[in-house]
Amino acid sequence: GIIGGAPSWAAYNAFGAVRPEKESAYLTFVERVVERYGPRGVHHWMMWPEPDAIQSPPGELSRGARCEGS
Repeated sequence: GIIGGAPSWAAYNAFGAVRPEKESAYLTFVERVVERYGPRGVHHWMMWPEPDAIQSPPGELSRGARCEGS
């Protein structure tokens, strides 16, 4: 799975960094995403580091890419 940026409630702007006072809530959000999709077969995750650096969605760039390891 790809987490392509912080939700609007956690970031300064649409593609910005997580606000310090929202870090704990954001980490809980990420944990719940992983818990929800793990049983559905999503076992590897990528935190998209620069969601504002490109125009196309991260999934379009990662077709065929593999993540190895745990």
